[in-house]
Amino acid sequence: MKSVAITIPLLRERGTAMKKIIGIIATVALLSIMGCSDDNGTTSTAQWSWQERIFAPPAPLDWTRLAASADGMKLYAGAIEAYLYTSRDAGQTWTSRLPGGNWSCLASSDDGTKLIGGHYPGSLYHSIDSGVNWSVVDIVGSNDFWKCAASSSDGSKLIVGQYRGYLYTSTDTGTTWTQRDPTDGAKIEDIDWGFVTSSDDGFRLSAGLIPGKVYTSIDGGENWTQGDPASGNRKWEAGASSSDGNKLAIVAQDEYLYTSIDGGENWARRDPASSPASWTGVATSSDGSIIIASALSNSLFLSTDSGTSWENVEPDTDNHWLNSVTCSSDGSMIVAALDDGSIYVSTDLGQTWSEKNTGVFWRAATASDDASKLAVCAENTPIYTSDDSGSTWTKQEASGVRNWACLASSSNGSKIIAGVKGGYLYTSDDGGSTWTERDSIDPKRWGCVAASSDGIKLAAGVGVLGSIYTSGDGGETWNEASLEFVASWVDMASSSDGNRLIAAAYKDAIYTSDNSGETWTERDPAGEVRAWVNVASSADGTKLAACAENDYIYTSDDGGETWARRDPTGNPEKWYSIASSSDGTKLAVVSESGYVYFSDDSGASWAKLDPAGTDKLWTAIASSADGSKLIATVFGGHIYTGEYF
Repeated sequence: MKSVAITIPLLRERGTAMKKIIGIIATVALLSIMGCSDDNGTTSTAQWSWQERIFAPPAPLDWTRLAASADGMKLYAGAIEAYLYTSRDAGQTWTSRLPGGNWSCLASSDDGTKLIGGHYPGSLYHSIDSGVNWSVVDIVGSNDFWKCAASSSDGSKLIVGQYRGYLYTSTDTGTTWTQRDPTDGAKIEDIDWGFVTSSDDGFRLSAGLIPGKVYTSIDGGENWTQGDPASGNRKWEAGASSSDGNKLAIVAQDEYLYTSIDGGENWARRDPASSPASWTGVATSSDGSIIIASALSNSLFLSTDSGTSWENVEPDTDNHWLNSVTCSSDGSMIVAALDDGSIYVSTDLGQTWSEKNTGVFWRAATASDDASKLAVCAENTPIYTSDDSGSTWTKQEASGVRNWACLASSSNGSKIIAGVKGGYLYTSDDGGSTWTERDSIDPKRWGCVAASSDGIKLAAGVGVLGSIYTSGDGGETWNEASLEFVASWVDMASSSDGNRLIAAAYKDAIYTSDNSGETWTERDPAGEVRAWVNVASSADGTKLAACAENDYIYTSDDGGETWARRDPTGNPEKWYSIASSSDGTKLAVVSESGYVYFSDDSGASWAKLDPAGTDKLWTAIASSADGSKLIATVFGGHIYTGEYF
């Protein structure tokens, strides 16, 4: 059997599937599993032992928004095209939470239980259980471009602002909303709210336009007063308020910081960076005496006297692009987030910092036939390999820090092929120790790769509206498939001899080839277009499996001629990855929010496996040739290795 490889659709491509990335690895758990009925009403059970693994460094993300409880123990972090991350221990450990998207605003109650946050573009969301569960907030008249949010201390009074939209306030924890227009009728296309702030009681509010003036309210948004801190329109980017709403700190893009001690009636210009700066965030202690402000390239600045004097307290990192900042109510704990970097926490007013590990966002994994040799890849980090079933891992420096998107290996794990999003294909003949750049094909946004059992026959698909390429000599030379169309190829699998291939095109169809990719046949397992995300194949290429987003599992026993729908949970799921044993009888599949499901009868019945002891954002899975060993992964979380006994 060829080794099983898992590849992941990219969220960063508009119109493609959510980026599926595999997470880091931690401690040991031994778990039994519960049964789950399939669409035929049968039940399957099995016994598995599982281990968590940890080995990886913090992962870089384009962090955009931070929020914290008053004591700083509960932290929340949002990024571009990512899930929300929550921490209950001041950033020591993190959990990824749905929903995913471009987080553009985020605010928390003092106890950290009530949250309001939004995407740009996307929906507005509300949580009352510290981010474990979220509900969509529908506001009549609003659009899909949320920019800013603020909350009263108890989370009952909320204010949110939009791009080319209005302000909205709620006094009942987000159940009902009232539209507010401090501009008194400005054209909607001229309204872009950059920030909002709220006092603890929710009555004193402030809001700034990009570009425009600053507005304040002392009655919860019923009435507004226009202010002009900078004597002219500015691009007001962020703001913060003391608990009583009297002390305000606001920053403007490519300009200065301004403070007020009388609720916005009068303003003082501050110059922390000794020149205009590209300010991105600002936070204050509850009494307004401590102010912390972040800027792109200009670092992080702290004031302990309400803005009179400043010092640079940036973390010791080569990346100086700080996107967001927050602090505890007393200002002693500061949290800063980097653009394409990590999250840092200081508990001594910025004198020392600790980098917090939110997880490596693995994009793909592959396993040898006996699952002893594993390999994983991620964005902006070298490829990691293991020769002992995941007990220890080696960072393969020779692979380079690249935007890795997909990888696959030979049955013995010695030969590996990997693709870079926006780059080349690379091959290794020694298990990842050395690599060869295959530059006969121009750089592509590679979405998936596959390999025969000997690693000689290779295939690769372009992840965004591209073609399929094949090689019969281990990657030395490549041929483009004779396709009369382009597609977003998100996954592919190969038979042991490399002759039979199956490929998934996102929001298109499943395609099969029986001549090593020279020609392809369109297959329609579901009877219509689906958001296909992952496929698997038996060693001889006759037994196939495919899964789609918000849909079911589909299996074929005749190389794709006919298909049967499988239903592990009784409902459509956002399936992300599927793996198969060499004979095709054993299948394992994971969904975005749920569990691992296992079948030992080609999908006729299923058992629910629970490696983590609870439901997780499972993203990918791979299998040994006999199906007795699995590697399953969690978004921004852990990698679990399981063995049947």
